[in-house]
Amino acid sequence: MTTPREYAPVMSRASRPASAGSNSAVPDGVPERLLAGLGVSAGEEEAYRALLRSGPADLSDLSRRTGRPTAELRRALPGLEDKGLVSRLTGATLRLVATSPHVALDALAARRHEEIARARGAIDVLAGETQHATGSRPEELLEVVTGREAVGHSFMQLNLAARSDVRALVRPPFAADLSQAPVTQDTALRRGVRVRGIYDISAFETAHLLEWTHRLVDEGEEARIGVVPIKLVVVDSKIAMLPLTSGDADAVESAVVIHPSSLLDALISLFEMLWRAASPLGWTAEGGAAETDGLVASDREILSLLSAA
Repeated sequence: MTTPREYAPVMSRASRPASAGSNSAVPDGVPERLLAGLGVSAGEEEAYRALLRSGPADLSDLSRRTGRPTAELRRALPGLEDKGLVSRLTGATLRLVATSPHVALDALAARRHEEIARARGAIDVLAGETQHATGSRPEELLEVVTGREAVGHSFMQLNLAARSDVRALVRPPFAADLSQAPVTQDTALRRGVRVRGIYDISAFETAHLLEWTHRLVDEGEEARIGVVPIKLVVVDSKIAMLPLTSGDADAVESAVVIHPSSLLDALISLFEMLWRAASPLGWTAEGGAAETDGLVASDREILSLLSAA
């Protein structure tokens, strides 16, 4: 099993408009990928967009437009046709025309939704095939994940799999780039997952975290501030993840995933105890409105954090 590189609400990245000089900007001359999420390869997308821009073409003309060899385009043709992105014009010479995006992309999106629904339907079937003894042996209750990338991937997987609730204890250090949007958390909230987070006051010393916490609260996260002794995420009361080592410096380099056990029960109890002791953030509905007339928004938020700590 593998998640983002930390136990914070910022779990994944969504591109924001790149600022001048940003390393995340698409290099000049390299077209931005738009259809990768629909299973369209880079070559297929380039050919499709060339046909959309310049109209019908044979393979030689399309090769000149895209800079890709004719043989490569010929190999890509079955995929383009199977995805409904292009059609062949009648005539002795093979000429291709792009399908309207409104037709082609709607159909591709519908197909992808069906595939996702089938995959989700397989979860219970495959879970039913799991041997009843699984998890009964002590060595199967704990899973050690090592390496920052592996820890990040495991954290992301846990949160994407959430069906009912996520509990998070949030404190630095953070391995993810907090200048990027918390997509994984956004997705869980849109699915109706209840998300509760307890933030250590030190977490808000990290740039951008206050901004994203504000956004997540607006989208439905229940956020409180309190004493957070350790980073932790618990998903659906069935699985948890926390750092393997106690030192902050190594907190994102290794982790332990905990399956149903008395240890998991204890971690859930710890969260609930901390939740009852924590204070609602002042700008949340739970926290109410503070008497801060005359202060700018940023000052009100800082005062709210200080009064809740």
